[in-house]
Amino acid sequence: MKLHTKRIKIKTNFAGSDFEKEAPAHYSVRDILHSIMPEFIKNSKMDLEISEEWEILINEKEIWFYPDKFETLLKTGDLLEVYLTPLGGG
Repeated sequence: MKLHTKRIKIKTNFAGSDFEKEAPAHYSVRDILHSIMPEFIKNSKMDLEISEEWEILINEKEIWFYPDKFETLLKTGDLLEVYLTPLGGG
């Protein structure tokens, strides 16, 4: 039995930022974020952390415009952009 997958384009402001990832077809944005950067995202506080410290875009549109937000399912060829927003200070 062949596992259905999708190939997502990912762009971040981290080192090695532009790449593609193959993910199971049922993976949501939340699942993909956990799989590509588990050390940066804590499951229990994900929505709060992301809203305050991250900018997430799907095909150049803020994730907050999607009704399912982090549960949005991506399609092959979609672009997921993940940016850590620098906090002010000095």
